[in-house]
Amino acid sequence: KRQTVTYAGLEPVVNTGATADLELTLTSGADTATLVDYDFGNGTYGLILDGATFESTAFYAPTSSLTIKLGSGDDSLTISATRFASGARLVVIGEGGDDSITVSSSFATGGGHMGLAAETVTISDGVSITTGGIGVAGDIRLGDACDAASCTDDDLTVEGKSIDVGHTVSLDAGALDGETAEGAVVLTAFSDTDLTFINALSPISPIIESVDIIVGGGTGDAEQTLLRGSDITVSAIATDSKLTQQIDNEVGSAWAGLLVGYVERAIDLVISRFSGLNGQLNIRGAGADIDLDNVHLDASGDVTIEAQTTATASLTTFSANGVAGSGGAFQSITVAIGVGIATATSTVDLTSAEIEAGGDVSVTTSATTDAFVTALTSANSSILGPDSVNPSNTDAKAFAVAVAVTEET
Repeated sequence: KRQTVTYAGLEPVVNTGATADLELTLTSGADTATLVDYDFGNGTYGLILDGATFESTAFYAPTSSLTIKLGSGDDSLTISATRFASGARLVVIGEGGDDSITVSSSFATGGGHMGLAAETVTISDGVSITTGGIGVAGDIRLGDACDAASCTDDDLTVEGKSIDVGHTVSLDAGALDGETAEGAVVLTAFSDTDLTFINALSPISPIIESVDIIVGGGTGDAEQTLLRGSDITVSAIATDSKLTQQIDNEVGSAWAGLLVGYVERAIDLVISRFSGLNGQLNIRGAGADIDLDNVHLDASGDVTIEAQTTATASLTTFSANGVAGSGGAFQSITVAIGVGIATATSTVDLTSAEIEAGGDVSVTTSATTDAFVTALTSANSSILGPDSVNPSNTDAKAFAVAVAVTEET
């Protein structure tokens, strides 16, 4: 049976019972935790999840799966444990906040899947992780994790923005000697701009998103890093988008995006009513960097390396003639200025990288920008009230300036 442990002011816990599936959840605050080996003192060993902000829990390694959820705070977890049950899955999910996971010791899962999902995932120099087993092999996934027995797209929890795999590291999901079962090695860094409603509608909106995957860096064959498995995927994707586009994608209806557009226009009307001036500055940037330095990729299947960025700085700004108080004439000058700047950079550096594949090898970069800027003005218009309330101004002038700048690398 699955056991769920939620920390809520308990005394220190020592769980000596055997379990197949164990799920541990940290607090909603900022936690600093370690997962290390534990000596029960009776000739048996297990694991302990330790930290100052929650009650430490010692337990025997579950035989089917161990899942650790870090909670909603800005959390960090260091994995220095080695005594995992053969064939058991290890999954860590950062959940909310800005989280980090560091693996500082070598271990084998004996065929169990390993997935580490957090904003930052680090594999320290010299660490070896092996997921091959007898008749079965698990995947090694950094930056995303599967919260189910099988790794399907619907089950993925993707959080990684920065993945750092040191030199002299081995991430080996390949078949053991005399075995044929292999798992995949997947490194995923992904960021999709999380725009709030207010931020999306503010006159000035600077948004910059970046992701990176850095692997290797050692000198010579002795410090070479190994990625081995059936298929090897290294993917860095950074995307930003306007709130209207995000709503379209999530809701699946253009009407939702149109509604937000009408709200934007209403805000423009309110601002320009009192000043006759309005403008927006929208700066968006996306960067994706993959650096494989002194790395050996050994796949019996396909190798896929991709860096992809999309930046969108499109906007519409509108200014209607302001009025000089209740019953006053329309103001003589109406100005609308819109500036959209979008930059996207995608790089893949394969310095001293070696690739062996039984299938296809694909290395791609793509950078896409969009900066469609519209500036509209309305002078001497009754949109803010009939002429009997706001008399016409024969000297009224309207100016609209739209500037769009895009750059892809």
